[in-house]
Amino acid sequence: MNDLALKPSAGITKPVLPVTLGSIALLVWALGPDTADLLRYQRDAVLDGQHWRLLTAHWVHLGWQHLAMNLGGLAVIWLLFGEVLSGLKAWVVTGGIALFTSFCLLLFHPQIEWYVGLSGLLHGLLAAGALLSLRTDQVTSWFVLLVLVGKLGVELLNGGSSQVEAMIGGPILVQGHLCGTLGGGLCAAIFALTAHLRSRKN
Repeated sequence: MNDLALKPSAGITKPVLPVTLGSIALLVWALGPDTADLLRYQRDAVLDGQHWRLLTAHWVHLGWQHLAMNLGGLAVIWLLFGEVLSGLKAWVVTGGIALFTSFCLLLFHPQIEWYVGLSGLLHGLLAAGALLSLRTDQVTSWFVLLVLVGKLGVELLNGGSSQVEAMIGGPILVQGHLCGTLGGGLCAAIFALTAHLRSRKN
């Protein structure tokens, strides 16, 4: 029972998180460009006090291809790690990664004027899910972590795929992927530390 924070519990495979995130993203896309402009990460707007963009930017997409790719990625992550990204933890991790990614861009990447999409958040959820699953499924977790690190390394050296950029209709911001991954790792570390401290008290 001491490791409850890191173990699956009953009913956790219900896709409440991905369905909710996907529904919001679909709604934002359906509402059109005006809504997207109001919600996307826009550095100057955030600095002018429109702080909601730090969170809502992750719901905005460049088009249906961009949206479809991200929703597909969200589904895969949930299939892999839905058991550890569950309940309240799922929402805390998701919110933490989203805000960490946006603040990271704001503080350390002033050259980035705008950002949209779930990709940074997805990288973070993948990292958090793999790290939180290390104790229960080391093979899958280590494989995912190695692939994730390799992908980030290639992107940092060579930039995003030009084919994918052409498909989604805009640039791939590797910085967002990196910030999201770091945010996911931080969230996983916080949960692991919390579980460890609880176990010591008991």
